[in-house]
Amino acid sequence: MNFEKYSDWFVGCINCKECEKYLLEKRDIKDGRIKGFICNDNIDTKRIDKSQYPIRPQAGYIDEEWFEDTNAIRILLLGQNPRDGYIYDEYLYPIYEEIIKSVDKESIVHKKMYDKQNGIKKQVKNYKPTSLLQEEIVKIFKSKGKEVVFASANQILCRTEPEAGGIRYRSLFNDVYKKCFKTNVEPLINKIRPQLIIVLGWTTESPFEKLISNSSCLDFIKYVVVPHPTRRKTEALYKIEEFINNSF
Repeated sequence: MNFEKYSDWFVGCINCKECEKYLLEKRDIKDGRIKGFICNDNIDTKRIDKSQYPIRPQAGYIDEEWFEDTNAIRILLLGQNPRDGYIYDEYLYPIYEEIIKSVDKESIVHKKMYDKQNGIKKQVKNYKPTSLLQEEIVKIFKSKGKEVVFASANQILCRTEPEAGGIRYRSLFNDVYKKCFKTNVEPLINKIRPQLIIVLGWTTESPFEKLISNSSCLDFIKYVVVPHPTRRKTEALYKIEEFINNSF
């Protein structure tokens, strides 16, 4: 487990165009629209100059301590999709562009990940779906005499329209979800090897459960699927605590 593997994944993720290619294949011949699903550059925003800073897949964040020789429990938090998480924060896209254009990508990913003044950590630390849970999860494990470190990403790494829960009802959702899992999410899990994955945003069986059941990742991780904490925080925390108590 090392940062080099993570940085390779990170750069590949923010460069990913798999869904873009896939969705273009689904474009309606008559009117040019993609029926049922819209993502990233197709989304209209006045906040970002897309000609200068393309809206890229959001690769998330990982604690620096993750790569240290530590007995801390490594937890990956997987949101649903970025929603409007970064659309109001112009600083992320220039950071991504600097990473992509750099020759020494491992070094620049590390620098930008942990820069206290204007780094990726600063951009993601207040992201509500994960920040609502992290403090409580730390308390649960602390009561067991254990420390934790976190990584965060999403199940779909591009912004989508409609956002969040509404996307699952669109005609192409399952295809796009599966493509993102195979292209980015499963490789991330295999590279950073978390001990626990907390999958956010589901009250019934999620596509993650179906895909992970056929993955070699199950050889080394445990996972729990919980409701979205911005709407059902108490229920999500109860389920997480119950799972932790039964599994760690």
